[in-house]
Amino acid sequence: MESINSRNALNTFLLDDTINKISVIKFSTPWCGPCKILTPLLDSFNVTPIPEPTPPYLTDKEKIEYIEYRMAMKTYMPASMGTIDIDQNPELGKIYNITTVPTTLFFFNGTQIFPEQNPDPGATSYSFVAPQETLIGLYPKGAYENIMKNMLRRFY
Repeated sequence: MESINSRNALNTFLLDDTINKISVIKFSTPWCGPCKILTPLLDSFNVTPIPEPTPPYLTDKEKIEYIEYRMAMKTYMPASMGTIDIDQNPELGKIYNITTVPTTLFFFNGTQIFPEQNPDPGATSYSFVAPQETLIGLYPKGAYENIMKNMLRRFY
């Protein structure tokens, strides 16, 4: 998980040359217990992609299934993971009005995507709703997986 410690580093993280990029940023502090639990959970998604292109002959639905299969096999995760320590970088927390840790934000091509606030951890899917809503707190791994799968379905 990449540590982001300045506005320039944040812009570089979100706006690099990757096309169709999902980015996940965790806002935390060193003293936050749930943040310490969330870090290895998000790190488990941070798999180095195997440079294997999606076969061009697949339908859109088949491409999503192919990517989900590779995610399940831990050979591909189309997301970059970053973390911001708001004790060390309070100005970065202010950009996104972060008042509680851990808070996890999701981005697609540098634009913030808003999952449903405080989703039901037992739900099998999550909707995307209006701005000012973020994923606040700690949820089971499946909640983060489902959000990213829904992002794949929505944007790929």
